[in-house]
Amino acid sequence: MQRNLRSIVRIAFLLLIVVMASGCWLFPVEEEREVVVHDMPSLREIYQDDFEIGVAVASASWSSKTLQNHAGLIKHHFSSLTAENEMKPDALQGHEGRFTYNDADQIVDFAVANDMKVRGHTLVWHAQTPDWFFIDEEGTPLTDVLEDKNLPAKKDPVTEEDRQLVIDRLENHIEEVMTYYGDKVYAWDLVNEAVTDDWRATHRDDSPWYDILGDEFMEIAFRKAHEVNPNAKLFYNDYNAIRDLKRAIEEYTALGIKEIHITELDVGLNGKTEDQQAKYYAELFKFFKEHSDVITSVTLWGVTDDSSWRSGENPLLFNAQGEPKPAFWAIVDTDKSWKENREEHIRVDTEENPLKNSFSSISNLFAEIRSKVADFVLSRKSVAFAAERDTSDGGKKMKEGNMGKTVKVPGYSNPLRDYKLGADPYAVVFEGRVYIYLSSDEYMTDAEGNLIENSFAQLNRVFVISSEDMVNWTDHGAIPVAGIHNANDGQGIAKWAGGSWAPAATHKKINGEDKFFLYFSNSAGSIGVLTADSPIGPWSDPLGEPLITHNTPGVRGVVWLFDPAVLVDDDGTGYLYFGGGLPGGRYPSQAQIANPKTARVIQLGDDMISTVGEAVTIDAPYMFEDAGIHKYNGRYYYSYCTNFGARPSGQDVPPAGEIAYMISDNPMGPFEYVTTVLKNPHHFFGVGGNNHHAFFEFNDQWYIVYHAQTVAKALLGDGKGYRSPHINEVEFDEDGYIKEIIGNRTGIAQLKNLDPYKRNEAETIAWNKGITTEVSGAPGGFDANPDLNLNVTNINDDHWIAVAGADFGEEGATQFQANVASTVGGTMEIRLGTPGGKLVGTLQVTPT
Repeated sequence: MQRNLRSIVRIAFLLLIVVMASGCWLFPVEEEREVVVHDMPSLREIYQDDFEIGVAVASASWSSKTLQNHAGLIKHHFSSLTAENEMKPDALQGHEGRFTYNDADQIVDFAVANDMKVRGHTLVWHAQTPDWFFIDEEGTPLTDVLEDKNLPAKKDPVTEEDRQLVIDRLENHIEEVMTYYGDKVYAWDLVNEAVTDDWRATHRDDSPWYDILGDEFMEIAFRKAHEVNPNAKLFYNDYNAIRDLKRAIEEYTALGIKEIHITELDVGLNGKTEDQQAKYYAELFKFFKEHSDVITSVTLWGVTDDSSWRSGENPLLFNAQGEPKPAFWAIVDTDKSWKENREEHIRVDTEENPLKNSFSSISNLFAEIRSKVADFVLSRKSVAFAAERDTSDGGKKMKEGNMGKTVKVPGYSNPLRDYKLGADPYAVVFEGRVYIYLSSDEYMTDAEGNLIENSFAQLNRVFVISSEDMVNWTDHGAIPVAGIHNANDGQGIAKWAGGSWAPAATHKKINGEDKFFLYFSNSAGSIGVLTADSPIGPWSDPLGEPLITHNTPGVRGVVWLFDPAVLVDDDGTGYLYFGGGLPGGRYPSQAQIANPKTARVIQLGDDMISTVGEAVTIDAPYMFEDAGIHKYNGRYYYSYCTNFGARPSGQDVPPAGEIAYMISDNPMGPFEYVTTVLKNPHHFFGVGGNNHHAFFEFNDQWYIVYHAQTVAKALLGDGKGYRSPHINEVEFDEDGYIKEIIGNRTGIAQLKNLDPYKRNEAETIAWNKGITTEVSGAPGGFDANPDLNLNVTNINDDHWIAVAGADFGEEGATQFQANVASTVGGTMEIRLGTPGGKLVGTLQVTPT
């Protein structure tokens, strides 16, 4: 493991921070300290004599990519892999006769290379199976339980020839896939979830297999699979199949079943504590071991909480950072408490160099510092990389500290900042300032310190910046929104939420008082709201639960419940816009791509934290995500990002990944489609990805704020999904239609000069080299929230910050004052024009 220890000078705080690789957060202080190191035991080794310990992983570009992002963790702990989605019918044969194995091959090849077994999941299922399996050669459906509801009526009657066509397709799919993988896949979840949840019936009424073939489809599948590969173990797989474990095992074995696999294991918190979750995991694994004569494999359904399909319930053994939870320690030895197990792997070293020999070569190591400084509480901090590449390994790893490269070029206004990232921007104008709220994009690494693509696992805070001139931007830090599972060091405001994607904010006077509302997506599962008396907080959770869920009237059919936008109309009525995603799973139909019907609008109550009536569908053509709303000259403009689905040739349809808009005379619609107005970022900046935006008016001029991967591309050579905010002007023609918007690095010309004779925060920055910012303990300069303050840190030789348009007046300035703290001292220089421009002042800083 490479370690790069560097001292850091920073303004207005006292703690020296050293960041280590491999997921270690170390906070040395000047007082006596105790280093606590956990050398993580291997589950694979612990259970090697009992059963295979497996995990479901994802490798596809459209997935959470847990195979790539947590490779070290997976190799260390698991002996068996299951493809979460990559082996399902829609992934392998989305179109008849066209098999695509690339994503699944990554998982199988990884397993083979690391001496792991592979379980195939799944060949026969009612879901994630393309409709073409159940449509005759003339295009007529043979069942009415298909994904695409725009298909013609079901054929009646279904003939024996039709049934044989479906059987042939079923058998061909099984034969092709099982032949391709051969003995590389030792076990298959052959038939998945054929039993209904309704106790009054047995079979699912939404299964096209059962609707066309009846019970026979399962027997056909098992006979064919055994014929293709007699060596493969074939399983029927279902959920909620075990309620009374002891009774279930007895009944299964009485049927002559010799082998049972636990296949989709997770334990959601559901309001329970981590201790309770750990206890239940321990009870389960103790039972599994006691019955290891028949239970030969146990598979966790996901690697880390953030990648789970139930991410809001944090159901797995490892948190979003890949760190072991109490649940992990509970199954290390089921005869002991999780705390006892954890303590057995703690070693204390209080030598002069506490880090000496503390780290083994394995990647699954983490550390924490327990400070003994009286009355001072140290909290774990996430690593904020400043993007300096170590060229010795081809540029894959990130060095600690700032790489000192200026991406936002002096004289230009885009991106808004380059010392930190920020995605999904939303703008609020209040008392002469523009406030931008951002999803908390940060550079991510795997357990070995390698930079990985953005998995969005760290989107549990909201960044805030503001400006009164659109060039000098003040960093207001991060709102710790998500609070479940002790997120954000236990400071998370919404204790029920696991994520805070794509924020939207607004201001409204209620009972004569200014109130601010911050709406956010709990990943893609619900929408919450925080409130405050100022645009920079402090914030609180008034509901203690989501505002919008899938149970909200009118929300049914929304695939991704996220990306809110909010409008307060002239009469004070609020409206919330949200939703996105494509129906139809991995391979949506052309009709579902063209008209997803997953966008919604709902009226808000007078308090802005309740809803009125039902959500209404917005039929936005080729809609994907990123709801936007603004009002101009009495009309309502709904905007969104178009999807990346296939387009029919020769038709004038919205291009992929662009910002489109619709107009209505009513905030609830119906909206009429107009056109796209902002092309995909790749068109302007040479790096693509999704698009996310918001329109806003400031000082009688309209603007659009959007994100692009410009900073990451400049620093890394590839955006890797890390986004930064930009602003450009918006113009309307005489009929109220938006003119085409051009994205560029030039951005907005400065709207007013900066007053240097009032207090200016060091974190008010137009351009910089090398620095970053952090939370400060000193009082802030904004009366709205004086407890909130940041300082500039990571200052080394030749680093600088610059502000634009400082107006010193005709007489000029004679003094300069700064609030500075430093561990090593140094000199601050004040120069005009450029970093090498005229020197007009110096300030000697002594160690504090």
